[in-house]
Amino acid sequence: MKEHSWARQGAGWVALALSAVCAGGASAQEVTHTWYRIGTPAPLEYRSERDAQAAIEAMGKRIGFAAEPVKWGVRGHAMTRDDLVTYYGVRPTPLNKGDWSYSYGGNTFTSEEALLASMRSGTASLCPVSVPAPEWVSQKGVGKDPENSSSGLWTKGVTLSYVTVRGGCTTPTPSYATRSRTVACPNVGDLKWDEEAGGCLLYGNTEATYRSLMSYTTRQSPRQCLAMKGNPCNAATGEKVQHEPELDLPWIQLMRHYHSKSAVAGGGFGSNWTHSHNIRIANGLVTSYVPAVVGLIDEDGSHVAFQQKTNYYLATDGSGDRADRINDGWTVSRRGELLRFNRMGLLQRREFEDGTTLAYVYDGAGRLKEIRHSTGRTLELAYADATDEKIAAMTISGVPYAQYTYGAHGQLVSVTHADGLSRTYHYEDARFPWYLTGVTPEDGRRFSWFGYDDKGRVTCSRHDAGCN
Repeated sequence: MKEHSWARQGAGWVALALSAVCAGGASAQEVTHTWYRIGTPAPLEYRSERDAQAAIEAMGKRIGFAAEPVKWGVRGHAMTRDDLVTYYGVRPTPLNKGDWSYSYGGNTFTSEEALLASMRSGTASLCPVSVPAPEWVSQKGVGKDPENSSSGLWTKGVTLSYVTVRGGCTTPTPSYATRSRTVACPNVGDLKWDEEAGGCLLYGNTEATYRSLMSYTTRQSPRQCLAMKGNPCNAATGEKVQHEPELDLPWIQLMRHYHSKSAVAGGGFGSNWTHSHNIRIANGLVTSYVPAVVGLIDEDGSHVAFQQKTNYYLATDGSGDRADRINDGWTVSRRGELLRFNRMGLLQRREFEDGTTLAYVYDGAGRLKEIRHSTGRTLELAYADATDEKIAAMTISGVPYAQYTYGAHGQLVSVTHADGLSRTYHYEDARFPWYLTGVTPEDGRRFSWFGYDDKGRVTCSRHDAGCN
């Protein structure tokens, strides 16, 4: 494993050091929403969260642990009393896989068809040949998926019989071939295969070494009123906000939330989107200690800090909401419900006043896979592949409900429901390719237009004539 000793900094310092640079408020002339990273001699400032993330990606490529393409994403959050600290980093990344090479009788072939043709050639071609065994059998591999195999460790049986010297055919006997290929994580030496996550992740000490450099901070975003009419935006920061109802059933509701300048871990619907079941505890990546402040990332992407009291935590927003550390996890008690989280901050269960519950199921990479209602009904989420964070399809108790497509920058482009009708989202500003510029609903007639200034602040939000 490679060492990058020059970058070693205390990971525990990041929350304190980064939050300190945000102590000053915006100027009287201009209100801004700014993200900060550790820098020398002064902190580095960014006008959007995506700018901070792009700088981290460039750093990873420059240093070398991301010289080959990797999947980046928000790994987690922590919170001080006033600030949200976001840990950005390498998400589960697919293996690099070479081409298969097939071997039999000391000869090498480039395809399975050529291999089998060779096995059947000569005198064997004059005698019956059974159908090859349907599957290659792994002797050893990388990961559980047969496609993630290592070199020289697969066999396949083909039953053959040969012409004898007397002209007859021998009793069919099994014969075996092998196949192999090179399989490795990108950036070998810094990334290793993680079977539970289903992808390649940074080695633990590499992750710890760069954690402070792969983190950024910003002021907390208090919860906004979900009842805002028209085309809502945050007037204090110039951030465009969009609330999109997705599902409204008696037993479950789901709303998607868009923020032009910010994102949270586990949003599921591409760049800058989250949803009403993505609620999580912000407790950092190290969960073995008891923090003085713990945070809650709420369903609309807003943040609230909980300050430690004698033996519990109390929300600092005056709501009276309470958080408790229970065994190896957390609970949050608030009006109408009790939320239960595991030690990693993932929502496990919602218990409502009427006695009903929702249970949440995740895969090894921490992606939400299923929501189970206490009546037995379920909502299932599918992803494009084993490492993609974006939701590709939604089903309800096994019945198709919606499919989702995304653009080149990971933006949610369209939602197509089972009735064939689609809702389209536009991102037409080349300066900010992940900024939402409009919505075309299911009737095919564009409904809204949004425009931004050079600093990414929304300046136009209309339902007619567009924004020029």
